[in-house]
Amino acid sequence: MKLPSFLKQNNIIALIILNIIVFGGYAFAFFSMKAIQENMSLLQNEVETSVKKNDTLHSIEAILRDSNSDIEKLQSYFIAPGGIVAFIETIEAQAEVSGVETVIDYVNVEGDGQSKVVGGKEIVRLRLSTKGSWENSTHFLSLLEKVPFQINLERVSFIYSPESESSLSFAPPKGTKLPVKKSWKGSIDLTSLKLK
Repeated sequence: MKLPSFLKQNNIIALIILNIIVFGGYAFAFFSMKAIQENMSLLQNEVETSVKKNDTLHSIEAILRDSNSDIEKLQSYFIAPGGIVAFIETIEAQAEVSGVETVIDYVNVEGDGQSKVVGGKEIVRLRLSTKGSWENSTHFLSLLEKVPFQINLERVSFIYSPESESSLSFAPPKGTKLPVKKSWKGSIDLTSLKLK
């Protein structure tokens, strides 16, 4: 049986249309899959970046937790804001422990405009006069080195100053030796750093 020619042409056109639809479907599926793959790749990269950031953040938090005690210890070496009186009382307490008389001659806080201030800290300058035996004076210096603040001794001087009873208005009997109290007068200039 022979098909009429118009049916052959309709079949061919139908087959061409069917092929175009199938290839169009494949192309649509291919480009859709490609877009989905690209989106998945971008999302995967974002997730990996987020995971890395999260790991870095956890590492930094652990370092900060471990460093907190060191930071607190380091900050304790500086005079606290408003802590100059406590700093001076600490120095006076060390003088009392060592048996040295002290007088605070000078206290100055140097801020930004007066000197180079390091890392938001102010320089505290202190001058004090001391009086006591050589042993007590050197003991006082050793105690100053051990106070819980960072102290820089800028200048230290001691002068021997014997004190005797010869200034009294009576004359002692001949041949009597007057007791001589051995005394050393000191001048100490020191600096420390104060947190703002």
